[in-house]
Amino acid sequence: MRPVRAFAALIAMTLALAGIVAGQTALAQESTPAGASTGVIEIHGRLCEEIPAGDAWYDTCHDVPLSGQVFSAIDTQTQESVDGATDDAGNIVLEIAPGQYEIAGPPDDQVEESFIYCSAGDGGPQAEYPVTIDVEQPYLVCDYYVVPGDAQGEVPVDVMVNLCVAPGCNENPDAVEPVDGVEVTVTSQDTDEELGTCVSGETEPGHCRIDMSDLPRTVDVTVNEETLPDGWLADPNPQSYEVYPDRATIWVLLTAEDAGETPPPDDGNGVPLPVPIALELPASLYDGTCADLDASASAEPLEPLIVVEGDPGGSPGAVTAASGYTEVALTVDDFLAGQYAIAVMDEQQNVIACGDIGGVMDQAGAISIGLVPVDGSGAVGTAHLVPIGDGATTGITAIVIPGGLAPASDSLATPGA
Repeated sequence: MRPVRAFAALIAMTLALAGIVAGQTALAQESTPAGASTGVIEIHGRLCEEIPAGDAWYDTCHDVPLSGQVFSAIDTQTQESVDGATDDAGNIVLEIAPGQYEIAGPPDDQVEESFIYCSAGDGGPQAEYPVTIDVEQPYLVCDYYVVPGDAQGEVPVDVMVNLCVAPGCNENPDAVEPVDGVEVTVTSQDTDEELGTCVSGETEPGHCRIDMSDLPRTVDVTVNEETLPDGWLADPNPQSYEVYPDRATIWVLLTAEDAGETPPPDDGNGVPLPVPIALELPASLYDGTCADLDASASAEPLEPLIVVEGDPGGSPGAVTAASGYTEVALTVDDFLAGQYAIAVMDEQQNVIACGDIGGVMDQAGAISIGLVPVDGSGAVGTAHLVPIGDGATTGITAIVIPGGLAPASDSLATPGA
């Protein structure tokens, strides 16, 4: 935060504020008696078109509210913050614990100048900054004046470029590696306007930033293939993304040109060896919901969820789960436009877990759902649905812990024992 400047001309502002805050002060002191565990900082966000002459911030700008702006009271010791957005009048009341606080408003790169003036709620003298909330001073009013900079309204879009180095790239952070030197161009899908270009690694490993003044909902992201590392490709290229101001991130995933399923071990003559299966649970995709599920109705079978037999490694307290992966000829949008359910059965074809498909897509266009027990089976799990390639196909990974399935080791230690 830029240093807070104190101006002698603003001594008069304190007196002007006295009448405004007197009623609020009485209310705050009534609700925050001596010895209370919380205090109040009331922030008045105000907008100035330019830096006022003679530092007359109050006289020039106090009648212009800065509404919808998020302000934070940041504890200078713990760096924990209490946040809130201003109302139509430009005000927000933050209830906080006793301590010393700094006030944070719009990012510095969006502001030409800002000025903060804090005073005790009873219309007393200017409060020392950073401000202190304690028993003797439980209520403060802070006027936060903002002069927008040229970047006001721009949204910084973080572009991340990663290599998919292991299965589960869309949900497992350990399966990706950042890569530098890849040029990415973002274009509005509605207007074909080029919104910006950046090269990964400019801001941090695998990252670069494009500042957009007008952020469209849908953009096309094109990777300059001449900048790709050898043996890697962007598929599809360009690719469509949904971008939101509150999570303005574009994720570019590069796959190996020879990517494919790792072949199972063979017997030395090129004949794959069978994988020993300890448990195999059938699964199906149903058109409908779990509430009206008819296990005998027509359904699209999914790959069974399996547990591989063998000597377990790792933590002896690990609980084994059955998992399976299937690609189906439906888009994620198709699933969200209808009503579908995933059901997992036991070896006797009894449904033991079921989950309705629905939710909000993440940045990669994927959704995750829960699989809940059926008829007291105790089986629980999740399913992750992610678009494949151009999105016409969806990959479904289903994972279930069947009820009563033992840990990898026969003994499970009690935490802390």
